[in-house]
Amino acid sequence: MFVNEGTLLVESTPEGASVYGDNALIGQTPLKKAFSNGSYDVRVMLPGFETQGRKVTIEKKNTAVVQVNLSKQYGKLDIRSTPSGATVLLDGARQGQTTPFELQLPPGKYVVKIQKDRFYPYEETVVVEPSKTRPVVADMVRQLGRMVVETNPPGAKVYIGEDLIGTTPFTHEKPVGTYVM
Repeated sequence: MFVNEGTLLVESTPEGASVYGDNALIGQTPLKKAFSNGSYDVRVMLPGFETQGRKVTIEKKNTAVVQVNLSKQYGKLDIRSTPSGATVLLDGARQGQTTPFELQLPPGKYVVKIQKDRFYPYEETVVVEPSKTRPVVADMVRQLGRMVVETNPPGAKVYIGEDLIGTTPFTHEKPVGTYVM
C-alpha cells in the first residue's frame, strides 16, 4: 500500500452486487480494494434490488467500510373493473381479492385475466416496472344470449316481467341471465 492510500471494503446482502466508484465499475461484493485518499460516490447495484449509494471518504492507512442490505425491487398493478367485484388471475393463478385492488410484484411480464359471471373475460399482458404503478382497467362487456320464442298459432304477445317486448315469432338478444316471460 502506498503512503497516500487507504482501503475500501464493500459488503452486501445478498452478495454478488456490482460496486461503482464515481460511476466506474470497480468490482463485485464482497470487495476490498486500495484507493487514493479522497471522497468517492459509491453505488451498490444488483438486478431486481434497490440501488444503494453512499458518499465515502478514504483516508491513508484506514479502511472505509460500506455494508448494505439490498431490498427487493417491486412495482405495482392497480387493477380495476367495471363492474367491480371481478375475479383476477395472474399468470393463471387466482388472486385472493376481487377488483378493485393493488398488487405488489417483482418487475416482469405478467398475464392478467379478469372474469365475472355473465361478462366476457378480459385479458391483458402487462409489464411491471420497478417502483412504478401500472394500471389495468377492464371495461367488462356483458355476455348476450338469444331468445327465440315461437307459438302455434303465431301472434302471441311476449312479455319479460310486465314489459311487452314483441309478438311471436320473436327473436331477441338480452344479457345472459334469468328472465320471467
